Amino acid sequence: MKTATDEAGTPSPVQGDPIRVLHVCGALAGGVGSVLMGYYRHIDRSAVQFDFLTHSEPDPDVRTEVESLGGTINVVTPKTRGFMKNIAETKGLINRRTPHQVVHVHTASPTSFIYLLIAWIAGKRVRVAHSHATSLEIPPGSWQFRLHCALRPLLRWTATDHFACSVAAGHWLFGDDDEIRVIPNAIDTERFKFDLAARERVRLELGIEDRLVVGHVGRFVDAKNHRFLVDVFAAFVRLEPQAVLLLVGDGPLENDVRRAVGNAGLEGKVHFLGHRLDVPELLSAMDLFILPSNFEGLPLVLVESQALGLPSLTSTEVTREIALSDCVAFESLATAPGSWAERALGMTVAPSERLMSDEIAKAGYDITSAARSLAEFYRSEGRSSGGVCDLAYCLTKDSKCDCAQEARNLVRLLPASNKDRLSSSGP
Repeated sequence: MKTATDEAGTPSPVQGDPIRVLHVCGALAGGVGSVLMGYYRHIDRSAVQFDFLTHSEPDPDVRTEVESLGGTINVVTPKTRGFMKNIAETKGLINRRTPHQVVHVHTASPTSFIYLLIAWIAGKRVRVAHSHATSLEIPPGSWQFRLHCALRPLLRWTATDHFACSVAAGHWLFGDDDEIRVIPNAIDTERFKFDLAARERVRLELGIEDRLVVGHVGRFVDAKNHRFLVDVFAAFVRLEPQAVLLLVGDGPLENDVRRAVGNAGLEGKVHFLGHRLDVPELLSAMDLFILPSNFEGLPLVLVESQALGLPSLTSTEVTREIALSDCVAFESLATAPGSWAERALGMTVAPSERLMSDEIAKAGYDITSAARSLAEFYRSEGRSSGGVCDLAYCLTKDSKCDCAQEARNLVRLLPASNKDRLSSSGP
C-alpha cells in the first residue's frame, strides 16, 4: 500500500487507498470473533481493511478467510504467559512504521490500556477501546478485580473513542457519565432465518426427530454458567422426559460439564456438538434456547436466536437491551432450576409460528447497515488523522491536540523515571 508520512513519522494513507485498522483481541473465536468476522465480511474493503493482533492461533479456516479478504493475523504471546514478551511483540506490530491509522482494542478489562498506550506513543491518532462484557471472570472481592477497576481511568485517557456492544457494557468499562458509542453485535439477517428443511435434516442426523430440543451455544467458561444449565435441564426432563439438550461450543470447562451431566444421570439426553459452523441450522432444529449467563456484554447468540423466532430464556444478569423482540424472557439466577424449567416449557411454540421478524433489522442489528456505519467512522476519523498526535507531543506546552489533557492526567500517575521516557521517544 502506498503511504505518505505525517509530522510524527507515522504512515498515513494516500488518497484512494483503504484505511487500515488493526483490531486487537484475545482470539478470533467466540462471540467477539464472530462479531468481528461478520463486520469484516460485510464492510466495504475497498475503503477499509482489517488486520488482527490476537493472543491465540485462529482456526485454520478463519486464517484462510482473513487472508483471502486482504487482511493479516498476527499472534503474540499472551500477557499471562509473558508480560514483557507480549509488550515487545506488540510494539513490533504497533509502531511508527506500521500502516494502521486506527487501532481498535476489544476488551472487557481495563488492563488493555497498555495496547492503547503503545499506540499513542507510536503516534496512532485514532485509538478505540471497545467493551464487550459487564464484568470479569475474577471474583469481585479479589485484589485482581479491584486492580482492574482501579485501572479504568487509564483506559479512558489512552483511548480517543469509547465503543461498547451495549450501554451496560459501556458503563462497566467507562463509567456512567462517559460518552459511549454503541456498536451493535449485528448479524447477517439473511443467513439467520428459520429453515424448516434444515430443522428436519439436523434432527434426523442427530436422531432426535420427535424430541423436544433445548439448546445452548457458547464457550464452556464460567460466564456461561453451564452447571446451572445442567440443573435446569435435569428439572426440565422431569417435566418432559423425551427432551434432549444440545450444547454447541468448546472451552476449558467442557470436561467439568460432562461430569455434571454424568452425575445428574443425563447421559444420552445431552449432546456435546463442539465448535460448529452451521449455527443457523442448529438454531432452526431447537425448540427452546436457554442462556443462564452470570454476565454478558450483549450476547450475539440471542440476537441470532431472535432472528429465527426461537423462544429464549436468559438470566436477569443479561442486559435487557437484548430484548429486540418478544421471543426473549428473563429469569433470576436466584430462582430455583425447577422454576426455570417450568418457565421455559411454557414458552414453546409450533415451528409454523417461528417466522423472522423485521424487528431485528429495524433495531439496527442487520450487519449490512451496521458495517456501513462503522466504515464511515473509520473513513472519517482515519482520513482526518493527519498531523501530530503522539504522547510526547501531547505533553508539550504547545500541543493543540484534543488528547493533551488526557496525556497530563496519565503522566501524573507515573513515577518520575517513566515520565522522562514517555516524553522523549517512542517505539
